[in-house]
Amino acid sequence: MTTETTTHLFTDSPYSSNGAMHPKPIALTIAGSDPTSGAGIQADLKTFAAHNVYGLSVITAITAQNTKGVKAVYPVLVEAIRKQCETLIADISFKFIKTGMIYEASAIDYVADFIIRHSLKAIIDTPFAASDGSTLMEKDAVKVFINKLIPIAHIITPNIPEAEILTDCKIKSKDNIERAASTLIAQGLNAVLIKGGHLENENSSDFFITKDEGIWLDGKRILKGNTHGTGCTLSAAIVANLALGNNLLDSVRNAKEYVTQAIEHPIAIGSGDLILGHFTTSVHEIF
Repeated sequence: MTTETTTHLFTDSPYSSNGAMHPKPIALTIAGSDPTSGAGIQADLKTFAAHNVYGLSVITAITAQNTKGVKAVYPVLVEAIRKQCETLIADISFKFIKTGMIYEASAIDYVADFIIRHSLKAIIDTPFAASDGSTLMEKDAVKVFINKLIPIAHIITPNIPEAEILTDCKIKSKDNIERAASTLIAQGLNAVLIKGGHLENENSSDFFITKDEGIWLDGKRILKGNTHGTGCTLSAAIVANLALGNNLLDSVRNAKEYVTQAIEHPIAIGSGDLILGHFTTSVHEIF
């Protein structure tokens, strides 16, 4: 009788003795579903996977959309959102989450309470409207979002139109961005990243600020047409980097570079906007 010996190809095996994989960092996304997989929950999970972070997801809305725009939004009942969140955290330990599209005021109110009760570090994206102008939040929900969710964020990541809503100020220049960001910090926020892509400059610089520092993060403008899911992907990449143990500023820098690489390698799946290329360049090649 011959006894065969199995030799592992890698000495540092990703599997434990019982065949289960060793634990990865875990992050949660609370957002809407995009059937193109270019934005929303699907883009967040792809971003987590590209960073070797295990992604959990709670769906807040079902959208009907394609690469040309959002055609309809169907909010998930707040009770279903609550049940998803509470069932997850009763079983799985996680610290970092991101929120994206949350359509109704009652759902926003619940998510804010969930974050506070479990002392979670929340990266709050601010998708008041889609890039095609479609509404991603009911009118009454905007006030609740600003009053309940924004103040408890670890960092918020508005673009210029969203920052204008948050500060009630017009933003036409870098000075305007700095003033708006300082206004938000003065209101008690922990950190703000205002994305400068809407400015008509040669580059695409973002402004990062905390109560201790404000810094411009330069970036190149890539002219390949509109790319779907950049905001979702940036906030998800920040969460992934935090889950991996990076500090907040490094997480923002790394996330910005990841999004730049994904924009540089887009995927054309329809006749409208391009989709970010999440896996065309390895994260390990970027950093």
